[in-house]
This record gives sequence, structure tokens and C-alpha cells, in this order.
Amino acid sequence: MCGTRHKLTIDKLIDFPKEADATSEMIICELVKKRLKKCAQQRNQTKDKNKRFITYQPGQQVLVKEHRLSSAEDKTIHTFFLLYRGPYDIVEVRGNNTVTIKLESGQTQMHNMKNVKLYVPPDPGEGVMNINH
Repeated sequence: MCGTRHKLTIDKLIDFPKEADATSEMIICELVKKRLKKCAQQRNQTKDKNKRFITYQPGQQVLVKEHRLSSAEDKTIHTFFLLYRGPYDIVEVRGNNTVTIKLESGQTQMHNMKNVKLYVPPDPGEGVMNINH
């Protein structure tokens, strides 16, 4: 009590290590890193299991998503805007999830594939009723 440290009864029974071993910490860190990487790969596989990834080819026509905002000052509401503009021809497909398109003015622009949608031209016979009796 008077400045001296008393040994507890458990300390008398068990010899605890004085310092933590640095190598054991490194081993634990490596194990944690491997486990986190494995879990992330499993998560990505489950997430992408039922996904369809569209592959674009040069020459295909696509629509590009518009990112217009509503404006109270101009009294415009984004709900009534067209969501996509185009169609534009694909010039190049890059490996980093981007496509290069050619605008009407002849300039080229790069867009991420999540902002691009394949253009399906309207059927000319759609909407016309064919009555055969």
C-alpha cells in the first residue's frame, strides 16, 4: 500500500509475458488482410451474379444520359426534361468502362458506360393497327 506493488494471486499462479511479441501482431494483421480481401471478393461475386454487362462495339448507336437540374428561377422542373439525348455513334470502346462517342458537330466525347444506353430505333409499324378479317 505504501508505494509498493502487490502481486495479485493470479500473477503468482501464471507467468504472463512482459511485452507483446511484434511478430505475432504482424501475423494477425496479415490474416485479417487476407480475410477482408476474401470477403470482399465473395461480396462482389454475389452482387454481380445476376448482372448483365452490356458490351458495346464501335459503330453502335447509343443515348447519353442528361444531368439537368430543376430551377425555381427559370420555373423548370427536371421531371419533364428528356432523360437521354442522342443517338450518337460509338467511335471507341475503352477498357476503363468508358466509350468515346462522336457528336453531330464532329467532336468526340468520353462517357462512362453507366451513363450510356443502347439506342433501339422505333419500329415504323408500331402503333398502326392491322385489321385482317
